[in-house]
Amino acid sequence: MKRVLILAFLVIISMGFAQATLPSCYWTNEEIHTKLMELEQLYPDVCSVEIAGYSQEDNMPIYMVKLSDNVAEFEEDEPVVLLNGPLHAEEILGVNVTMDTIIDILENRHQPPYLMWLNNLQVYLIPILNPEGYEVVMDGTDTSYRKNKRDTNNNGLFDFNPNVGYDVDGVDNNRNFPFNWVHGDTLYCPIGTEVYDYYRGEAPLSESETRIVYDFCEEFKPVYSVQWHSSRSGNFSEKVYFPWYWYDVRQSPDFDIAEHIAQGMANEILKEDETGPYECYPGKGRKGAEDNTLYQEFGTIQILIECGTLNLQPDSLGMQFVSDECNDGVAWLLNRALPFSNDTDTNSLLTGVVTDAVTGEFLEAEVALTERNPVYFRPRLTRAESGRYWRPLLSGQYTLEVKKEGYYTHTQSINVLNNLTTKNVALEPLPNTNSTLAINISGFTGAGKVTIVNHDYEDLVYVTEDIQNNNTASIALLSGNISFTFESNDKYFEEDFVINNGPNNILFDIASYEQIYTEDFTSIDDWTGTDNWTIKTYVNSAGNSESFLTDSEYFNFTFEEGFDNSFYEPNCDYQLILNSPITINPDSRNYIELEHWLYSEWLFDFAIVEISSDNSEWTEIWSKAGQFDYLHKDWILIPDTFEGDQLYIKLRFVDDNAEPRLVDPGWNINNLTVRSYDVNVTPNAENSSPVVISSLGNNYPNPFNPETVISFTLDAKSTHSASIDIYNIKGQKVETLPLTAKEITSGRVTWNAGNNSSGVYLYRLKANNKVVDIKKATLLK
Repeated sequence: MKRVLILAFLVIISMGFAQATLPSCYWTNEEIHTKLMELEQLYPDVCSVEIAGYSQEDNMPIYMVKLSDNVAEFEEDEPVVLLNGPLHAEEILGVNVTMDTIIDILENRHQPPYLMWLNNLQVYLIPILNPEGYEVVMDGTDTSYRKNKRDTNNNGLFDFNPNVGYDVDGVDNNRNFPFNWVHGDTLYCPIGTEVYDYYRGEAPLSESETRIVYDFCEEFKPVYSVQWHSSRSGNFSEKVYFPWYWYDVRQSPDFDIAEHIAQGMANEILKEDETGPYECYPGKGRKGAEDNTLYQEFGTIQILIECGTLNLQPDSLGMQFVSDECNDGVAWLLNRALPFSNDTDTNSLLTGVVTDAVTGEFLEAEVALTERNPVYFRPRLTRAESGRYWRPLLSGQYTLEVKKEGYYTHTQSINVLNNLTTKNVALEPLPNTNSTLAINISGFTGAGKVTIVNHDYEDLVYVTEDIQNNNTASIALLSGNISFTFESNDKYFEEDFVINNGPNNILFDIASYEQIYTEDFTSIDDWTGTDNWTIKTYVNSAGNSESFLTDSEYFNFTFEEGFDNSFYEPNCDYQLILNSPITINPDSRNYIELEHWLYSEWLFDFAIVEISSDNSEWTEIWSKAGQFDYLHKDWILIPDTFEGDQLYIKLRFVDDNAEPRLVDPGWNINNLTVRSYDVNVTPNAENSSPVVISSLGNNYPNPFNPETVISFTLDAKSTHSASIDIYNIKGQKVETLPLTAKEITSGRVTWNAGNNSSGVYLYRLKANNKVVDIKKATLLK
């Protein structure tokens, strides 16, 4: 047991800040354990108790209760609801609310609606997620303590301060979840009056308490969840929050159903002064919170409820009033989760089972709604054991898409009703492999990697590693139009082919490979641009010094005081142009190899590479947005249509919004290299020659009103189907432009956006079910 460091705090206590004694109505850790064991013995048919894990520092058990009619079954084919007690130690009301939920359901298990809950749902409850911090509060050591007890300064002592906000040790578990973790407070963050109380931890999921919740959701994928909080400032008291509306700019894709659930619960919970029900709001922040992560990663609609008033630890009468009212909200949620209930206006919920159409076996498949499926969301998967999926939705029409590698994608329009709507899907398997591809690649060193994408069969991917120079490797695959990519430590190339039935043999000889230009960014003397770019040097794990071009001081990998605010600026357009042009070979293929690190807001804030022959008219050839916060390479092909052999390069980073909190760590480049190569390709007699490389050009004009021309390059002979999908900034599809044979041949299509509002749109080219590229267009009316 760690010694407690009191130091000069005794002086403060003697000055009148001694901790108050808590009312006896609150459960201690020992009482929680005793009661749960008693309930499990009394109601073994519907109640089970297990240790879900242990606390971070003191290794205290964290108990999880399951309530269900088939409580002993690990896998029940029913929706899962997760009700979590407090993550924050001082917010003790949530413990009593959760314990009352458990006792209430068990004591009334034979009565409606409790009986229906047990028969149709799997209800999991964790009375206290932070038992070690809770112990600090309950034993009177510090009744304002918030975090767990991680020894952040590694001095072997528990460093706390009875004044609010100055506890050195501990991690705020509700800042330790992965999604947007980077925006939480660093250690000893000097901002605000509660300077130490919101520390995010040394890494996402570094704390055992958060890993328990995360791992449970990974396994069971709850449909709904509740997280109990209380507001020490009173600013958020008696309010219900749902994910999300970040800073009144970015709405979650499922905003409508999340708001519906939150409002339904809020309407049932009366405020302490009885002037009305709890208020309902979308969550505005993005700081590694549980509700955001559970929604983004698992599709769980988690409702955060700030129960009680500024008085976090009221007497027994106040406590019981809050608990009773909050459990009315829980009852509404459990009724809403049922297939049908007379106590709710609607029980709309989409469900179904995904199976193999031939064998009937259950499949773990991705289930998406194309209208609300942003690229930065983790795929929603069915349960592997049952093929089951659950999707909370309001009634209405949606487009269901179900896919799994090795199967044809299933797409259908569905109508979700006011009660349980079932849509089972049997996926048709792709044909068995009917071809072999023997490849021999020469002209490189080390081991190579081949990636093949078959565009005729659902973009089926084949990856072969450890390719050796001038050695033949054989790959079994399906015939059809393929994209072939090779990469090694010193070479890279792409080709498109048609693979025929039976054996195929192709020789690739990297005949020439020239390094035209390289930049290691030890300085930016060869570049001119905005003042925001700078060079940062850090020592990597191997002890070697590396330099990076960065648009943000964040990329230091050292979390210094206030360092979390060193992101790129809102509404920025950082530009950096190579001073002198480089000479490329117009008769060869040329590309830019970019070794970099990128963390920007998905869909909105883009790293961009542009090229020009005259340093005046620029062509965008690559853009990327999102969280790729690891050192990696992208290879950017310079279009064959680029005229001239003089090439200027521009690096840009663009943020689309003036909101100062919708920024991220930014773009950091380790190396930029321009290479030219020729690959001699020798196919066998049955093979066609390489096909035209598909590409998507920039629309013109841009900005536009109301029409713009989108250009592209497709092989008319091998392109069976193609379309351009238009998305708004929320990631919602607003229009699809099917491409006719004439348009495919001409490489041009006109988009008339007269029925759309001003804003930034993304347009995506698909050919033979392959996504070719995505570009941005701006409509200004």
